[in-house]
Amino acid sequence: MSFRSGLYAAFAAVLLLCGCAQYERAQTAGYAKTMMVGMPKEEVLACMGVPSRKAQEGDTEVWFYRSTNGLGTSGSYKYSSKGSSFNSGSHSKYFCDINIVMRNDRVDRVHYNGPTGDWMFAKDDQCGYAVQHCVDND
Repeated sequence: MSFRSGLYAAFAAVLLLCGCAQYERAQTAGYAKTMMVGMPKEEVLACMGVPSRKAQEGDTEVWFYRSTNGLGTSGSYKYSSKGSSFNSGSHSKYFCDINIVMRNDRVDRVHYNGPTGDWMFAKDDQCGYAVQHCVDND
């Protein structure tokens, strides 16, 4: 094997490993949508921390979280009836806005919004960062 072909093989292995990590985080995010339903709000606080915002209407409460890969975002995400758009700067353009919908102090639904991932098999990759401790099987 030549140096060049070895270098290509190493590069391909790194790409594969990065893709696997994204896929696993996306899977974790998918599991959270079902596994967190019924979870008491105290457990959500323990596994996700304090939400950035809360809203309440009647017996329904929504907790808002932003999940990223830690690179941050330097852009804006807009949604309108005509579609959504994202204007990015030099940082990661992917993030996940997580809405934890609660009824009677228990999780009723988990919603993900925003540009949550960069490829088809890891669509909600960015969401996995925030919910991973809620679905860990350790």
